[in-house]
Amino acid sequence: MTSKQNNEALNFKPDENYIDKDVRSAHQSDSSIFSVYIIIVTYNAEKWLPVFGQNFQKLPAGWKVIVVDNASTDNTVAALGELYPDFNVVVNAENIGFGRANNVGLKMALDDGVEHVFLLNQDASIEPDELEKLLALQKNNPEYFILSPMQYDLEKKNINGVFASFCNPYACPELLGDAFKGASKDIYQAKFTNAATWLVSRECLKNIGGFNPAFFLYSEDDEYARRVNYHGGKIGIAPAVSALHNDRVISRRPMGHKFFHKLAIYFDPANSSPSLFKVMVAWLDSLFR
Repeated sequence: MTSKQNNEALNFKPDENYIDKDVRSAHQSDSSIFSVYIIIVTYNAEKWLPVFGQNFQKLPAGWKVIVVDNASTDNTVAALGELYPDFNVVVNAENIGFGRANNVGLKMALDDGVEHVFLLNQDASIEPDELEKLLALQKNNPEYFILSPMQYDLEKKNINGVFASFCNPYACPELLGDAFKGASKDIYQAKFTNAATWLVSRECLKNIGGFNPAFFLYSEDDEYARRVNYHGGKIGIAPAVSALHNDRVISRRPMGHKFFHKLAIYFDPANSSPSLFKVMVAWLDSLFR
């Protein structure tokens, strides 16, 4: 990874080069008006528009939805304008990847002085009152740079299968034990949750920056979480707050694909020089996460 790439992740610098000029010039800074920006990255997402959009047709005061489209080739952008005319839509000139597209929205939030951003996958949804609960928890617990609600499948029957893996005793101590005992805390500290439903504080963005552009898709949230943990921020799961996320049949990515993504994390210049030990750790990490 080059130093230029690392700086981009921290400072969001080159991302505006990928935003259509008309969209960039139309964006006006409106500092301190909105308390939370809901950022949704889309790519060929027409079928998912009712999933992520229907709950935000009437927004509480101080909320704003920003959709960053990664040059969809279907009818996503036109349908967004028809179904949700109040959404702010940024159309990238090309597909720049999930992390970098989120960085576009994160930079807008920083520029506008927003205190919280909520990252929502195109195949996920959350009710406004559930997001309000999450906002209140982060305001009262600022040490949690990232908070996630519990993710359930779209049918509201089961915990999302992928998300369940973040709740095991190794990844999130006490959560399952308390659940079996009928007890619960507002927040449980976790090592990682996926970025499908992340509430991120402004303090986090100021200290950690944005997603690392070296990761086009997958593992960008893993690398980001490691930076949060390294710099002393906390990641938490709020079990009494719920969101829905499409529970795909867990078709694991090819092991080699996962392995090389892990290598990129462990061989980041910030993590010192490569070693056989790091190769082994990356391999084991790709097996068990």
